[in-house]
Amino acid sequence: MWQKMRTTPMKDWIRGRFSGRYDWEWVVVSAAIPESCRGLVREVVGRLGLWRREKADVARELVAHFADGVEAGASAEELVERFGDVRQAARLIRRAKKRQRSVVYHARVLVGRVVGVTAALYVLLTGWMMVGEPQPLSIDELVARINAPIADVPVEERAWPILREIEISSRNPSLDLWSGMYPKSEDMLPEELEGDEDETVFLGDLTPEHPAWPRVGVFLERAESTIEKILAATEIEHLGFRVDFEYRLDEEDLRMLYGDSAKEGIGYEPEPDWSAMPTAKRLVRQSSIHVLLPHLGVLRRMSRLIQVEMVAAHYRGDTERVLTCVKAMQRIGDWARELPMMICCLVDINIKKEALERVGQFLRDDAEVYYRSELRALCHQLASMTFSVREGIESEQRFFMEEFLDRIYSKNGQLTDEGLECLLQFENYAYGRGGEEEDTAPTWGHKLFSDIVTSRWLYRLGTPIASMVLADRDAMQAMADRCYAETHAYGAMPYGKMYGYYSDLERLSDSTWMKFRYIPIFMFTPALSACYKNETQGRLAQDGLMIAMAAELYRRDQGVWPADQAEMVPRYLPKVYVDESDEALRPLILRVDDEGGLMIYGRGLDGDDDGGVRGERPWPQLDYNYDDEVMPDCDWVLYPVRQRHGLATGGAA
Repeated sequence: MWQKMRTTPMKDWIRGRFSGRYDWEWVVVSAAIPESCRGLVREVVGRLGLWRREKADVARELVAHFADGVEAGASAEELVERFGDVRQAARLIRRAKKRQRSVVYHARVLVGRVVGVTAALYVLLTGWMMVGEPQPLSIDELVARINAPIADVPVEERAWPILREIEISSRNPSLDLWSGMYPKSEDMLPEELEGDEDETVFLGDLTPEHPAWPRVGVFLERAESTIEKILAATEIEHLGFRVDFEYRLDEEDLRMLYGDSAKEGIGYEPEPDWSAMPTAKRLVRQSSIHVLLPHLGVLRRMSRLIQVEMVAAHYRGDTERVLTCVKAMQRIGDWARELPMMICCLVDINIKKEALERVGQFLRDDAEVYYRSELRALCHQLASMTFSVREGIESEQRFFMEEFLDRIYSKNGQLTDEGLECLLQFENYAYGRGGEEEDTAPTWGHKLFSDIVTSRWLYRLGTPIASMVLADRDAMQAMADRCYAETHAYGAMPYGKMYGYYSDLERLSDSTWMKFRYIPIFMFTPALSACYKNETQGRLAQDGLMIAMAAELYRRDQGVWPADQAEMVPRYLPKVYVDESDEALRPLILRVDDEGGLMIYGRGLDGDDDGGVRGERPWPQLDYNYDDEVMPDCDWVLYPVRQRHGLATGGAA
């Protein structure tokens, strides 16, 4: 009974019949054929490996075959001999029965095979990717390559130790020495102004007509010794600051950053235990993003201090002092770009642009205080200023983009599981949000499951999928090189053509697939086009001021302003400067305004001369950034520049 129940199909069970139709062994046992034939049938069916129903059908067919042979008068030995090889027969029968199965079965088999092969390949690929490891530069190699430009500068020829000592010794809570900011209201204390620029005035923006002008004298009197030390230090050619990670900085640099608390280890991060840190987190923490550049803040503050001294010197008629301050600001800018990182180049440009802006204001307000010889010296000094971000962009490519790609790919160009985690957790690990959290797991088993399944193994198992989406190292590097090359070509364009330019990187960003495929480039490539705009703005401000000083010398000789640049070439100007806002690159325009002063301007993006009409936005904005904006009907005024913050002419602070 149990045998019948076990070999009865479900539809017979539903009908209440225990038919035992799938009991192929009973079919063989109960067959009226010789024992040798029954043994043959039993052996063949036993080798089939088919479903029970199919075995029962084959058993009935074979029994019928041998029964027909016996009825025809053949002996059992003849029937067995005619049947042939049992294994071959079982193989042919099995193949024929499988071919008769349904389409659904064959589709399921195909899908199963595909899934099985895919799973096997996926496991092999996962194991292969787990074998490869990123091999980026070590900390020592990275720091050495960044500091290579100053490696051969002797210690005694470096200005940084002097500036560092000035920074440390000149800190005074009662004097906001470094920013040059002063409270608008006399009843406010400096410490109340932190982070609130709306309540402060930069002393370099004031003129003698302003009510707060006496504060400039008080400020400079207190800062006199510091200013002299800075001006003396600017005679040294090299700054010689050596960048490094915070936990490897020189002890005096740490003291400059954190004060005396650095001696007790308070305020700065000690070197972590790399061996106890997960690989992906270590890769991020050892990247160039964690290299400190504290000297840039020092240089910016010192340049602002020199600006205040330069403004005061101009209004007291000390023109030699003005020229000394201009030289000092140029030197400070050159110091900033000594290590050609992107941010260093931008600080250099901004410091020099501020110097140009100050000289432009002096020239427009009171050019008569400068002798011809002083104007020529000032002109030569300004002409020697250089503006370039190319070295910074190239170092950005070497020390950030390529160095980061070394952290996510192995040497053979494959994506690694550590690299995938490094990419996805970069912000957390870089800015301290990926630390070891407090263990809140209810049981050790829960924590073990969490650690294994949701962390390392998640990235390991996800790496093959990510590698199908992300470009490989060669393709990623080629795309990065293409974007950087296009950026350099962009930097060679006239300033007007930079507006409305649609780069390859912007075109790629329109495609969701391409954004995922090249996600490191979109994540870590800064707005390089804006850097080139900044460079061009500085260079064009320099051009405008060179024309203005040449025109002042021309006016003193001829008694009138020149009508155009051509009248000043070659005696006063080395060349005719072009209008880069004009597609035809015609010369910049000179015009005498209603007050008898000189204006120097370009035609703007609309290409016509509007008589020196300024746009709503301050120079060097061209009032046109997007396709849906109306092209502005204004000119591009280089000289005179707008007054800063509306404070230079006096009035209530």
